[in-house]
This record gives sequence, structure tokens and C-alpha cells, in this order.
Amino acid sequence: MTTIGNILWFILGGIIAGTLWMLAGAVFCLTVVGIPFGLACFRIAVFAYAPFGKELVDARDVGEERLSGTGFANFLWFALAGLWLWISFVLAGISMLIGIVTIPFGFAYFKLATAAFAPLGKRIVSGDMAHVIRQRKASGQLDDRLSHGKIERAREVPLPGMASRTEKRESEREFGVRKPIRHSSTARSLARRRTARAVRNVLLALLALAALAGAVPASRWFFRRAVSENDFFTLRHADVLTDGILTANHILAAAGVSVGTNLFAFSVDGVRDRIAADPLVQSATVVRRIPDTLLVSVVERRPVARITGASETAPLAIDDTGHVLGPSALRSALPTLSGLSDTVLAPGDVVSDPLLPRLLDILSICNHPEIRDATPPVRPIRLDVSDRTRILMTLDNGENVFLSTDGYADKIRRLVVMRRVASERSLPLRNWDLTADRSYPATP
Repeated sequence: MTTIGNILWFILGGIIAGTLWMLAGAVFCLTVVGIPFGLACFRIAVFAYAPFGKELVDARDVGEERLSGTGFANFLWFALAGLWLWISFVLAGISMLIGIVTIPFGFAYFKLATAAFAPLGKRIVSGDMAHVIRQRKASGQLDDRLSHGKIERAREVPLPGMASRTEKRESEREFGVRKPIRHSSTARSLARRRTARAVRNVLLALLALAALAGAVPASRWFFRRAVSENDFFTLRHADVLTDGILTANHILAAAGVSVGTNLFAFSVDGVRDRIAADPLVQSATVVRRIPDTLLVSVVERRPVARITGASETAPLAIDDTGHVLGPSALRSALPTLSGLSDTVLAPGDVVSDPLLPRLLDILSICNHPEIRDATPPVRPIRLDVSDRTRILMTLDNGENVFLSTDGYADKIRRLVVMRRVASERSLPLRNWDLTADRSYPATP
């Protein structure tokens, strides 16, 4: 039963309280004068981790000598912190006694109050050892009082159920041996104690199970009443920041959040995932700002091209990673990518054609200032891969450039030079074949 109580205590807050006391003890031990107080914090931490089955006794009762100055140190502890700790633990214990299932935890708080009152010169022992120590002290006190004549010795008055000394001597003379005397009342008393102890353990086990079963719904009820249904945490401001064309209303609608709802009625991760599900959104960040503000930051995808399948379906915009953005992101100035695998694409899909990364790479190369601003400039308006062995690039002035599927970066730079020479010589060249490794033919 002690183990069950300590496990419940540890899970429901003992780990936090004990760790805080351990940290406080470590801080005290960093100084020379604070080492005794640090050790006191460690003793309280042991109680805070697992208070059931442990008690605090005087160090002299376990055979240790009490250090000089312990009383003064306890006085300092009591004046600076012990009194307030004792009051707080006692009040916490009283509050636990209100509920039936939390009564054992109330007594645990009373133990903590005892430990926090004056912990110096004390030692933590098990409950059984503490019981033995109390019996030994009581026996010693009784012997002292008898030796000083404060209590008259009961010479021939036997206890109920026990034989007197005279009866024992007569029994020995009659039979020659000591006759065993049965102490029936003592046996009955021990049996009653064992029964009472068993009943108490069963009741404590039932109380612990009831506390564990009621802890989860109780915590949910408390969170609902204190947070999720509290008007103090009503959402009043939704600040949306985006770098693209999406509006704040569109983003909040996608998030499923509206002004007037409770700030804790929704999951931040769920809101972020719903926003990120929009094809135009690359990433989203959602932060609660207590008590009434929600901050949303969105990074949108940038369309770099239009894509059509082999079946010449309606074009869709894509970004530089191949994500399909949808018709709303279409721009007339975007180059068109055609001849890719004939798949049915929808906003949010990712193009899987293996030639798409090479087409996007070509667009990136042509967008470099030395290529884009050359004379004449290289500005592709269409890239076609219907012939899977080569790429047909159509420029904005109608010229056609055939590129191989690899090694095209150097060839595009050579194309800039060849077009400049042709322009200077007024050569009407319209078709450029750069699929070979060298000797690139050009025709009108």
C-alpha cells in the first residue's frame, strides 16, 4: 500500500516538488555556511518524492551524535523559512482532508510540514523503525520513572490473562518444571491488530484506486472550467502576416479559426497543419499570445512556370520544387512546360516526371542576370519534352533552341555568344541545335 501511495504521489506532483527541493539544496551547498541548510533541503526532498512509509526522528535516536549549534541552526531555519513552509504544508494537508479519496495525501502533507519545520539534526527512517524507536523511548522513560520511585511497582497484581509470580513458583514446585502460561488476551489483541491492519490496507488501496480513477476527469474538468471556458482567454485579435497574394480572411478560413472563440479551444499544431494544406502555402507558423491574440505567419510558394500534360489539359502553376499551385497562381508571363508525363494533376500534387527538375534548372539558369540581360537576351517562353531525348526551348522572339538533357548549362552560355555574333553580323538564324557536344549548327 505504501508503494502505491508513493507512486501516485510521485506521478501527481512529487517529482516536481522533490526536484525543486533538490535544486534548492544544491544552491545552498554551493556556499560554505549554507551546507547544513542544503542537507536539510535534501531531507525534505526525500519526503517530497515519497512521503508514505517514512518518518523523521532525532539523530540521537538512531545512534548518531547531535552536532553543536543544531538548535541555533534550526532556529534560523524556522525564522527564515520553516514557519512559512510549515503553514503552507499544513494548509495544503487540511485542503486534502476535504475529499475522502485525498485523505492519505493530506497526512502526507502533514509529514512534510513536520520535516520542513526544523529538519536539522533529524534523520529519515522507515515507519517500522520509527515505531520501534518510540517503543524503546517509552520503555526507557518508564524505567526512569520506576527507578526514581515516581510509579509504585505492581508486585503481585498480574495483568488480565497473565499469571502472577507466586502462581508461577507454585507451578514449578508442583510439577518440577515451569508450566507454560497461556496469555489468551494478548493473542486476541494481536489478532485484532492484524485484522485492523489488513482492513486499513484494503481501504487505502481502494482510496488510491479511486483517486487515480478520478484524477484524470478531475483535471480535465478543472482545465475546462479554468481555461477553455474562461472568457478571459477569448480570441480578440488575429494578426496574420503573409508575403504573397493570400488574404488574412482566406488564411483564417483555412485555419478554421474565428475571432470570438476560446484561445485554447483549438490546437496550434492543428491550425498550422490546416494552413499548410493550402497549395499556395509553403510553411506556416502559429503562436498563441496570452490572453487574447493569435499570431499567424505564412510563407507562400512562388510560381515559376505553367505546366500542361501530354493531353494538353488546362495549365496549372507550379513552384520551383514541382508543387502544383492551382489556377489562381497563373501569370501570363510564366513560361510553359509541356510534354511531361500525362498524369491528372490537381492543386497540392507534386509532379513526378524525372525531366521536370532539368526544365526548372534551365529556367533558373536563364534567369541569371548574365543570361537574362544579354544582348540579345535569352528569355524562354516554352520548354517542351515531347521528344524525351532532347529539350525544345522556344524564346520570346520565336527562336527555337534544342538542348540535350544533360550538360545544358555550358551550352546555354555558348548560345549567348553565338546569338550575339549572329546579331552583329545580321544573320537571320532562327533554329539552334545544341544537342551535340561541339559544332552546333544553326539555320534560318
